[in-house]
Amino acid sequence: MDNRAENTIVVASGANASLLPLDINKALTAIDAGRLESARRYLAKTSNSAERTLAEAAIAMLENRLDEAEALLGKLSDNPSMASQVEENLRQIAEKRQE
Repeated sequence: MDNRAENTIVVASGANASLLPLDINKALTAIDAGRLESARRYLAKTSNSAERTLAEAAIAMLENRLDEAEALLGKLSDNPSMASQVEENLRQIAEKRQE
């Protein structure tokens, strides 16, 4: 409350700037288009999240950095909301290793 007994809201721009789901969506669109540098720039604007880790793993897979992708996906192994995506990506990594 301010000195007139009115409610006030304090916004810390640094804290709120990292909550940008739009940047995750932009990163995923860039990944789909093969624009991996753009995707990295969008991801750099986001806070650590399961979605960010999954996107980072996708970039690593596309760049054939399979060990790194597998390690990133391993960080998501106990996240039930990501289980099917993690499983599918790990399957794709296994296929790439057999090529």
